Amino acid sequence: HMARDPALAAEAYLNIADMRKTALDADGVFAACERALAADQTYWPAYNLKGATLVDLNRFDEAIAAFRQGLEHNARSHLLHSNLG
Repeated sequence: HMARDPALAAEAYLNIADMRKTALDADGVFAACERALAADQTYWPAYNLKGATLVDLNRFDEAIAAFRQGLEHNARSHLLHSNLG
């Protein structure tokens, strides 16, 4: 049951966020990422997708902050380090 498993809920919301990104719906991405992080605040892929979407919008300072938040939960993520440059 999703409500009892924060990691599963976070992953489900990230899947929704990814679909919203494909549909070029940045607000939908942010909303789904926030729901993922509400379910599991350590779910670093949500910070990564949020950051990548912010980069697409040329909101670089906010993107850097999102990537850094992700690194707080997974300091070894090559993806987050790569996205930070």
